[in-house]
Amino acid sequence: SSQIISHSIFTDTIYLHPQYGYPLVLLPLTNKMYDWVSEFIEKITNECHNLLLKASDIYVIGYCANDQFIKDLINSSVNKNTTLHIVNMGSETQKIYNKLDSINPGLFKKGILYDKGFEHFINNFTK
Repeated sequence: SSQIISHSIFTDTIYLHPQYGYPLVLLPLTNKMYDWVSEFIEKITNECHNLLLKASDIYVIGYCANDQFIKDLINSSVNKNTTLHIVNMGSETQKIYNKLDSINPGLFKKGILYDKGFEHFINNFTK
């Protein structure tokens, strides 16, 4: 049923309007069950589209980017020369960048590929 998760934190767009930025969090499921949350995909897609149109930098943190959802957003919502940064571990970092860049070649400017994990990224981000 689409009403299984109906708490307002999942369904009200007030939670998607922060002043400085808001992470897009996709649950690490093999099969994304977006239809379990009433109108989730429509709300999150609209908000993501608006945020990505304004973004000068995108940070992909620990996300493999295998969803059709992200491919559709990249093709419809990212401006040319947006800088793409990847945070992951080891050689997967470059692979994820290559995968996202291949969705729409020439769209992104290559940012920093943080290949030592999230903790290292956080500890060194502002240095």
